[in-house]
Amino acid sequence: MAVPRYRLFDEEHAACYHVASRCVRGAYLCGFDRYTERNYDYRRRWVANRIEQLARSFAVEIFGYAVMSQHFHVVLGGDPKACESWSDGEVARRWAEVSDQLVVMEDDGRLAHARRTLASPSGFMRRLKQPIARRANAEDGCAGHFFEQRYYSWALLNEAGLRAATRYVELDPNRAQRLRQLIACGDPSLGERLREHSEERLARYLGPLASRGAGG
Repeated sequence: MAVPRYRLFDEEHAACYHVASRCVRGAYLCGFDRYTERNYDYRRRWVANRIEQLARSFAVEIFGYAVMSQHFHVVLGGDPKACESWSDGEVARRWAEVSDQLVVMEDDGRLAHARRTLASPSGFMRRLKQPIARRANAEDGCAGHFFEQRYYSWALLNEAGLRAATRYVELDPNRAQRLRQLIACGDPSLGERLREHSEERLARYLGPLASRGAGG
């Protein structure tokens, strides 16, 4: 039986993950579709803008991401406990930035739901993919799933694993001979972006799992 996506993320400890999602039926997210002779390069900015917007509101830290023609990768750190220190007002403000559902301060149930979601990498992925799918479907004049319902997730349990994942993401466009498709916000090296993180910041995500004897 398939494991629900949310169960692949640690709900108690900060951790890093490599997450990837693919379009259905080989549909084109970005790049040039030789069958329709349409160029979807501009959609990369949709994904980049959405990732950056969500990262400001969710309890996640983005180490790198790349958008390919038919799939995308994100390497992120998630801290499920970070939201516990946020005030109700901050939770409501952050939720309003990523959802079309407003949270009433007096509604404890919705506030609790928003707080849990903002701490969840699974919630992050859902709110990343949904608006992109709706926008692409509207542009293409169709309905239904744009991304595969399930996405791939790998826990990165130490610094070596984290660096290997960012290197994989960095080199994926090379393997596809599409280096120009790499999104790195002006810097083509995701490895360089990772190296900018201090040991203290990396330890925030890697320390708890490493102390439990996790491997690479």
